[in-house]
Amino acid sequence: MLVGAIIGTNVAFASEQVINIALKIKTTKIVDDGNSDSTYFESDFDSVEELEAHDKEVAEQLQGEGVVLLKNNESALPLSGNEKISLFSHSSVDIATCGTGSADIDTSDAPTLKEALEEEAAIILMKCL
Repeated sequence: MLVGAIIGTNVAFASEQVINIALKIKTTKIVDDGNSDSTYFESDFDSVEELEAHDKEVAEQLQGEGVVLLKNNESALPLSGNEKISLFSHSSVDIATCGTGSADIDTSDAPTLKEALEEEAAIILMKCL
């Protein structure tokens, strides 16, 4: 019985968020004593327009830094078909998914990055033949 209780407790703690959502249990409580003026988040921006301008600036900076990956200075692209490429991490082959709510999706049929690249390469090869 002790072993069952230990295992059950660990499973319950690991699935706490899912269980709370399923049972509609609120895990937060807002207390208003009428005497406090609480500020939970203060923006660094004075207006939505200022925030959007900043977001656009950051997006352009990221785009400029990322576009380096698309340069073809050494005539490396397109690949001839005999080259090997790196997927840069173990998670490219064994993708770990997690989350609940909108992130709670069924990925059991989703291909890994490696499988998707291999499938695309096969399609391109068939078009060339």
